[in-house]
Amino acid sequence: MTAPMMCNQEGCDAAASHRFTWPGRDEAGVCAPHVDKLRAVARAMSLHLQLLPIGGPGCARCDGCGLVADSDDGEPWTAWAELEPPSNLAVQIGSVNPIPCPGCA
Repeated sequence: MTAPMMCNQEGCDAAASHRFTWPGRDEAGVCAPHVDKLRAVARAMSLHLQLLPIGGPGCARCDGCGLVADSDDGEPWTAWAELEPPSNLAVQIGSVNPIPCPGCA
């Protein structure tokens, strides 16, 4: 069994929800909360950023992102990652966190 890909953002020890590739660089992983930051950096630099969800594209449990919330419902992490403040307060304070999707394991 291989270890899950981890987020490559400094100080983050979360499992990656997406794989990405900068032009001329090796593939790396990024967690759902850092996807928007990565997209913003790419936009600011006018670079193409290829982002691919980790997990099975047909996985109904995580919608193909590879992560679910550690909430009672275990909904796809994308549902939480797409929320804007203040709706994402539970994520900001750490009450809800991403975990690897058991359906993709």
